[in-house]
Amino acid sequence: MWIVGGCDQPPGSCVRYLSHRVNKGVPFSPRLRRVVIGVLERRWDEELEVAGVEVARLLNHLGVCMDDMGSRRDCWGSLLADVIRSPMGREGLSSHYWCLLWKLVSGAQSLTLRDEDMEIMGSLEDAEDWEKLEVWMLIVWSAGYCLLDTHTEDVERATLRLFLRRPSALPRFRDLAETPDSSSDLHRDKLRRICDHPRAEPLPSGLPLP
Repeated sequence: MWIVGGCDQPPGSCVRYLSHRVNKGVPFSPRLRRVVIGVLERRWDEELEVAGVEVARLLNHLGVCMDDMGSRRDCWGSLLADVIRSPMGREGLSSHYWCLLWKLVSGAQSLTLRDEDMEIMGSLEDAEDWEKLEVWMLIVWSAGYCLLDTHTEDVERATLRLFLRRPSALPRFRDLAETPDSSSDLHRDKLRRICDHPRAEPLPSGLPLP
């Protein structure tokens, strides 16, 4: 029905039914898994709008990888970004998908970040989720040109705090700073400066030392 009926199916019906199967511990056959991935690719915006919590849970169960996307990687970049932007996705979507979004962005997949995406950075800081914050800041420095222009101080502060709390993140940002076309020359210079002297940078007033 989902393959043939397409848009005739009520939004949310697919995800809610399959999410119920996930909760019961019923495994998906390889064929069903492929069908579900195809349905999400075609209807993700409708499904997310009416069944957001179930979308994150279903994605976690599917464990989608780059090989599953085929030629639909542009769709998956938008899908994952919108799930992450939703409160349920921000908290419930596994780190695997945050890393998958970074793979898409670093592989030249187009992604437009918005001012509202600064809230993601702030919520990850508040939750002290340094693993997801590392991936999100890589995405911001790589694709968030508008954010880097309009929220420079906040982005630099969050990046510095990440380095102080998670020093193992430094090599990935150093590599990004040296990657051609990863950002404008000005943005690369700023990132390179923070990477070269992470503990020499002044902390904003009121920010506690780790």
